[in-house]
Amino acid sequence: VETDRGFWILDHKSDVTDDREGRFGIYLPQLRCYSDLVRKAFPGRPVLGVGIHWISYGDVNLLPEGGQA
Repeated sequence: VETDRGFWILDHKSDVTDDREGRFGIYLPQLRCYSDLVRKAFPGRPVLGVGIHWISYGDVNLLPEGGQA
């Protein structure tokens, strides 16, 4: 997602899990890889953070850049 301030990397997942925060941690390396690629493709435009849209729950977990999962 591109905003005036920079990019948010959102991945859409259809997992069914009782531990979305734990599953977020499993997907975090993948999200950080996407973030690195966007930084390289758009130098000078920051990546503000990453997130997962849990399709089955209609929920989103966000992690601002520099945050810990």
